[in-house]
Amino acid sequence: ITSLTIKSFEYAFNQLDQYLSPRLSQIQEYCQSIEDLELERIHKIRDLFKYYSEHLYRTHHLSDKDTAYELEKQANELNTQILDNRRVYAELEAKLLAGETVRIHRYQAELINYQTKWRDATWIIHKQTWISKLSQCRAKLEPTILSTCQSIGTDITTKTNLFIEHIYKLNSFIPPISTRENAQKWYNQGHDIVNKIVNKRQELVQQINEIVNNEINLLKKESELIREKVIHNQVYNEEQLRIAYGRDIEPLFAERKQFLQESIIDRIQIVYEQLTNAMYEILDRLLAFIKPAGEQWDDHQNRLEHVAVQLLSIMQECRRPHDLQNEKKLTKLDSTLDEMRSASNETALARLLTSSYDQLDSLKASYAQFYDAEHLIVNKYSDMIAEEVNRYKTEMLDYFHARQVDENKPDDHHSSSSVYQYYTTSLTQTTYELEGYVTNESDITQQISTNNESKQSTKSPMQRRNSNTVTRLENEQDQPQIQTFLTENSILNIEIPTNETKSIPFYEAFQIPSNLVNSLMINLCRAFLDYYDQWKEETVRRADAII
Repeated sequence: ITSLTIKSFEYAFNQLDQYLSPRLSQIQEYCQSIEDLELERIHKIRDLFKYYSEHLYRTHHLSDKDTAYELEKQANELNTQILDNRRVYAELEAKLLAGETVRIHRYQAELINYQTKWRDATWIIHKQTWISKLSQCRAKLEPTILSTCQSIGTDITTKTNLFIEHIYKLNSFIPPISTRENAQKWYNQGHDIVNKIVNKRQELVQQINEIVNNEINLLKKESELIREKVIHNQVYNEEQLRIAYGRDIEPLFAERKQFLQESIIDRIQIVYEQLTNAMYEILDRLLAFIKPAGEQWDDHQNRLEHVAVQLLSIMQECRRPHDLQNEKKLTKLDSTLDEMRSASNETALARLLTSSYDQLDSLKASYAQFYDAEHLIVNKYSDMIAEEVNRYKTEMLDYFHARQVDENKPDDHHSSSSVYQYYTTSLTQTTYELEGYVTNESDITQQISTNNESKQSTKSPMQRRNSNTVTRLENEQDQPQIQTFLTENSILNIEIPTNETKSIPFYEAFQIPSNLVNSLMINLCRAFLDYYDQWKEETVRRADAII
């Protein structure tokens, strides 16, 4: 049936129209011929009746009155027959005309019904063609995205690996490079890397958006092409097409557009933003973790320099009265020597010489006393350095939530718990108890929520995150540092099923190794504890060298 066209039906209707008029004319001609024959028969009967009537009047034994009566009676019978015949012929013509008209109308109705079936079948084929195109688009969408955006995905993977390598650089962030300046430098470098990832992310979203828009335009173009074909082939008129289009195609098209916008574009953009925001969050948290440690080291170095300056200042204070006293004694000695040069006799010369020896002995004793005093001062330097090193150790242990375990006390260990860990340094075999470092952190990239409620205000997430970071870092200059552990984080604590992330293209390109932040924290804590043993011995050697 779908091989037919509207011209086929127009031809059929025209044929029916062409058949009706000639057949009606033929019926009328046939009926007219019957009427003509009937008229001819009537004329012959009338002539015959007239002929025999005349003869009856002349030859019949009846009277003229009786003959007229009989003839009139016979004429009435003939007229009745003629009228009946005319009525029968008229009924025959009417039945023939009506029957032919009804037959043609029945054929037209069947043809209209067949045309309706043709319209519906043709529309079903167009609808199925569009649905097939829709299915093809569904099947090709993900492969098209993966193939078209492969280069961008590779760039994001490369930059994510670069970001991870940059994060792992903190494993070597121990003194003497663990300064406030180096911490900020590391943060800025990581921030630049994430900014590049964000740029690539925006480029990826834009390209995926173009692919989705191309699919929408393709489906729209296909639907418009179907509309044009239906109108051109006169399958439906405008009103019928509007109803069929709104019933069969428009809902599927609107549903597909909504799916592409909400489940592809919006969802991808939200998840990608949360993934990159998680990278910013990692940088912020690690900076908040290493910056106080760097500031402690900087302050410790400043205090060590202050100890040296303080030592020199004490020595200067000790030297000043000694120099003043020696200056007076040297002046007196010079005066005595001048008198010796001008002495006129042996007695005076001997007295002055004895006085000179006494003054020299006094100078010698003064220098010996000064040496002993400065030696006592210098000997305090080691104690001052040791005191400062111990002070730094106390601050460091407080910051890292660590406590030195007294091996002489068997009950100094806490019961086994995931909250406490123990670490023994390699140099001095000192055992420390670490609190608050968990090891069961889930994958950060698996903790991203795709809930639509996470949509933010008109301000972009990057602008909000950057402004919050700047404010927080500025406030850190005036507020006490508060230790931040992974278990205290509330931002990355929302999980989504793994099977939902599989539908997001290039999701793996943004993935960060699990337990990254906490492993770096505990590694840095252990590294600082190990370095402290080395630093303690180094300060002893430096103090001895200065002494």
